Amino acid sequence: MAALILKTLATLNSTKMKKIFLPFFILFFVADIMAQQNVLQKINSPYLHSRDYLRTVSAVNDLNNTIFRKYIGMDYLNMIDRFSDKSAYFRTRYPLSEPNEIGLLNVSWLSFSRARPRATIEEFSKSNFDALTLEEDWDSRVIKFVKNNMVHGSYMYNKNTLDVYFLVVSMTKPEMIRGSVKINLTNDQLKEAFLNDFIQKIKFEPDETQLPPGNPGGTRPPRR
Repeated sequence: MAALILKTLATLNSTKMKKIFLPFFILFFVADIMAQQNVLQKINSPYLHSRDYLRTVSAVNDLNNTIFRKYIGMDYLNMIDRFSDKSAYFRTRYPLSEPNEIGLLNVSWLSFSRARPRATIEEFSKSNFDALTLEEDWDSRVIKFVKNNMVHGSYMYNKNTLDVYFLVVSMTKPEMIRGSVKINLTNDQLKEAFLNDFIQKIKFEPDETQLPPGNPGGTRPPRR
């Protein structure tokens, strides 16, 4: 985006025209890099690294295209045009896949107003996943659950698509994450192994090594 702005400005002959168009170019540039949610201040995971944080809309769309071209030989149609401050995008990978496939991860952190919902993860997941399921996909969707002492999680996928949706609820804090991952794994067993490992390793606390100044999440949290 920045390169396109500079190239276009260079084609404008008059100073007056540059003054007219420059604010519009700045507006588009700011929209392209608008802040995402600082999820690395809230959670950490071996599948989430500050170096893999996707800082621009074009980076997200390019990765979507890369994944889809490999999967079905065409570009992804549902491009994003702006970021939300309620989620963040990361490049991720599953190291046990062969070849080492790259995926697109979108994750949101949420805090419950008082305490965790009394609903079980099964009940909580059903209400969320039902809203994401198209009528024609009811019979082909797969929902799995992952539990340990620290988190209860779930994920849903359809055998005919790349997208996997997930929920992870902390067992020690009134917090949760939800989101989706798009990754071209060769079979359902690999997909489930990846999501099982992803959920098991989520921790609802920041990893200070992932939060150097200038990286997503802002500055390091204060030491205690």
